[in-house]
Amino acid sequence: MPQKGAITPGKDADVMLWDPKVSYTITAATQAMATDYSMFEGWKVTGNARHVFSRGELVVEDRQWIGKTGRGHFLKREANAGGFA
Repeated sequence: MPQKGAITPGKDADVMLWDPKVSYTITAATQAMATDYSMFEGWKVTGNARHVFSRGELVVEDRQWIGKTGRGHFLKREANAGGFA
């Protein structure tokens, strides 16, 4: 039985609470990447994740990463090209 994909006891459900009204401009400084540029630099966008729960733990609060580095867990799955393969 898959470990992901359901919000039930014993599963690894990830939940994101989306704020559809927030607007901002993407810049390299606002992105959580190990680079000093963004291919989306200057794009004006609306909507963003406000809170994210990963395996029951709050890892993004008010759009800020508060999770612990290294808490990830590799889950082997079959390749899936979204129906295009």
